[in-house]
Amino acid sequence: KGHWGLRYHFLTSQMRKYSDHIIAISQDNANRINILEKTSVVYNSVFQEINDKKRNFTPKNGKVLYLGGAELIKGYLTIVDSLDYLNNDIKIFFCGNYSTVLRKPGLLGSLKEMVRSILPIHKRLKAALIKIQNHSNAVFVGFVSNVSELLLEAEFLVSPFSKPHFSNPIIEAFVHNRCVIGSNVKGMDELIDHKINGLIVEKDNAVLLAGAINYLHAN
Repeated sequence: KGHWGLRYHFLTSQMRKYSDHIIAISQDNANRINILEKTSVVYNSVFQEINDKKRNFTPKNGKVLYLGGAELIKGYLTIVDSLDYLNNDIKIFFCGNYSTVLRKPGLLGSLKEMVRSILPIHKRLKAALIKIQNHSNAVFVGFVSNVSELLLEAEFLVSPFSKPHFSNPIIEAFVHNRCVIGSNVKGMDELIDHKINGLIVEKDNAVLLAGAINYLHAN
């Protein structure tokens, strides 16, 4: 909604006035648009040709996949903090977009990038990346295009979002018969049945997240 909600109110007024129907990808999305009389929920679907024999085999290798990159809303700092509480035989594979942290603003860089680089939060993001690159429980991967292959190699996926979010990687993980650890934000309970196809933990809590990762690896 932004700071004052001006864009939100303008866009929703246009949607209410001109749209015949709205398709939301989750009930949480539908509620936030808040034009329920015109809205249907159709969950994102993922289809990939996967060898059933390979998909139905879950390796016991301690590999855990995180696809959120250096995005605060995707729980980046929380999962980095959780590294210190993991069992020694677990490795988190950090995949996704880290370009905002890796990029060095130069003389020709945008003013926005230069300002961002001196903000305290950018320094935290940078420190977290350095920690990943030096921690025994972490493997830095970066941007990937072979998500299917990585999911088949992993025991499970972790999506520790800090804001309401519909996570397509969770759907992808289910297609690959992999369970998921998510956080207790709106939208997650639409995807994850706690202790059935994954675990839901308190958001922004690195200790509880690590405990869930250790538990799922052991069980």
